[in-house]
Amino acid sequence: MSEELFVLNILKSLKKRLSLILSITILSVATVWFLLEFVITPDFEATTQIWVDGLVDETLEGEAAADQADPLIMEAYDSIFKSKDVLQIVKNELKLPYSVRELHDLITVTHASDSQVLNITVRHEDSKEAVEIANKLTVVSQEALMEWLGLDSIKIITKASEEAAAASIDENKIFDLGLAGAFGLIVGILIAIILEMLNTVFKNTKRGRRRRKKEDVKLQTVFK
Repeated sequence: MSEELFVLNILKSLKKRLSLILSITILSVATVWFLLEFVITPDFEATTQIWVDGLVDETLEGEAAADQADPLIMEAYDSIFKSKDVLQIVKNELKLPYSVRELHDLITVTHASDSQVLNITVRHEDSKEAVEIANKLTVVSQEALMEWLGLDSIKIITKASEEAAAASIDENKIFDLGLAGAFGLIVGILIAIILEMLNTVFKNTKRGRRRRKKEDVKLQTVFK
């Protein structure tokens, strides 16, 4: 019973300070929105997909043996896609204003689970440039694999697009704003509880002082 009363008291306290909680939540969301829109430069992600035969080992039944590619094979393809020769071609053909090393740092190569597909992702603050680099890198890498390794089973499945890159940013923004709202709500509730506790302590202290004063007055009256 005491626990139920305790919970009810907390809910009543939160209800009394609902405006404070909502204000803190809205302020948190507004702050994050302002930072995302006017302060923090967003990074767009442009992703292409390339199909590579033999990326995942096959069982006797012809099914994928695992949901991950051989680490050595992945490392080899990653090295080729981000090799100096490949990146230099991309840099020259697109006339990029930065070094091969800087270009290297923009690129991430990952394996699509349980498949023969590699994802080539370029992260850049300019969506158009991210898309151009991703698409050009995929084409150059495909040609390099066919020439250097003699592979003819390399196929580009998906090309990057500005629409997809912008959608990715919008999704991240919605997630960030939702996270900010949840954080603001929690902080608002904690502040409301702390204020209510301080208010209760203050009231109890005030009542105690009044009670002692009344007792002192009674004592003085008795002894007169």
